[in-house]
Amino acid sequence: TKGKCVFDIFENYLNWPGRMGNFARVMYPLCLPCVDGIVGTCPANIPISRKPSVIVPNFPRRNLISHHGPRDENNIRIVYFGSLSSVDRDVQALIEVCEHCLMTSRCFSFAIGGHVSGPGAAEHERSLVTLARKHPDQFRWFGEVSREEVVRQTCQADIGLILLLSTSPNLIGGSWHKIYEYLHAGVAIF
Repeated sequence: TKGKCVFDIFENYLNWPGRMGNFARVMYPLCLPCVDGIVGTCPANIPISRKPSVIVPNFPRRNLISHHGPRDENNIRIVYFGSLSSVDRDVQALIEVCEHCLMTSRCFSFAIGGHVSGPGAAEHERSLVTLARKHPDQFRWFGEVSREEVVRQTCQADIGLILLLSTSPNLIGGSWHKIYEYLHAGVAIF
């Protein structure tokens, strides 16, 4: 049976300098005749070709996210929802930032959620539960939550956390949906 071959492209590497651009300039003309269609994240990423193409943006639809309105300087709401894997996220730094802010001022509140995994996961989850018990008015630990709750909490936030470990080469240069969600919701990124 003959299957379909689709070229899924995130960046138009033809315009990149150096080895990546040189590689793309050699490979695109060789590969494009062999594909049945092209998927890109925006029109600028689709190479010039007569092949059928479709745009699939790699960010959330704006109509799903809107910020809560005016900021309250006496309540700075900070969120993080997502993977809490100590393999590529600095979960310990997240806990330390929360602890420091909560000890420093009553103006901070946190909404944190996600699946805790990796080395030290049990201790990390105990620390998050302890923070929630110790600061019930300022720290909410959600664990794993629905996408709707993530959007609701993000739209009510003032600051969104992203704490990647610098030892995660597969994440460097990636395009995180979380960044787009924070930007669309008018949330500052730390």
